Amino acid sequence: MIDLHMHTTYSDGTDTVKELLEKAESLGLEVISITDHNTCKAYYEMENFNVKEMYKGDILVGCEFTTSFDNRLIEVLGYGFDYKNINKYLEEFYSDELVNKRTNILYNRLLDKIKELDLEFHLKRVRDKKFKNEFF
Repeated sequence: MIDLHMHTTYSDGTDTVKELLEKAESLGLEVISITDHNTCKAYYEMENFNVKEMYKGDILVGCEFTTSFDNRLIEVLGYGFDYKNINKYLEEFYSDELVNKRTNILYNRLLDKIKELDLEFHLKRVRDKKFKNEFF
């Protein structure tokens, strides 16, 4: 069995890199790929410990890249690249400042669409729920 779409706490996963490797081993996965959103930090972390002590299978380098096409946000899985080279680009293109700017644009588009469709939107309810973040 394989799993080529896994996330760690470096993006929206709930497991650390080590926890994810241990889970993959306990599930008997033969091949995995950690495909965090727009970062390869998990692979850098794995340079600092003996991966084979936690996971005996093969690891295919991967990442889930956020991009756009035809004015729509899409996510593309990529595999088998040199994570050190691609991470230089990722750190620049997906800097916190640029990500926050793009996220605000997306939220504004969403709010405009809600208004256009004459839907009710209760910001207070959003703020009161688990969706609390720097944008709301």
